[in-house]
Amino acid sequence: EDLKKRGVPVQDVFEKLDKAWPQYQSLKAQLQRIMGKQQFSFPQTFVRGVYQGDYDEVIAKADGGAFADFFQEQFGIVPPAAADAQAPAPPRAIAFDDDF
Repeated sequence: EDLKKRGVPVQDVFEKLDKAWPQYQSLKAQLQRIMGKQQFSFPQTFVRGVYQGDYDEVIAKADGGAFADFFQEQFGIVPPAAADAQAPAPPRAIAFDDDF
């Protein structure tokens, strides 16, 4: 949900392993070896083939801007700071004459 709010096309980037697949146990074992963990829960995130962590770790990294370049390169998502810089300043709420 968090990545979807950021504009990431989650329907295109997530791959769920199906326990009915004949290769499921092998894929699970490979993921555990890559992550260095005996067990895991989904989602586990990889960016450009590098393990990034579980949900909480990935959201913390995203909040810190760790994926801003990746999101922009892959999905055209402008980082929030850049988007704020491009947005016009809001009109002034109050103004005073010089003689006030």
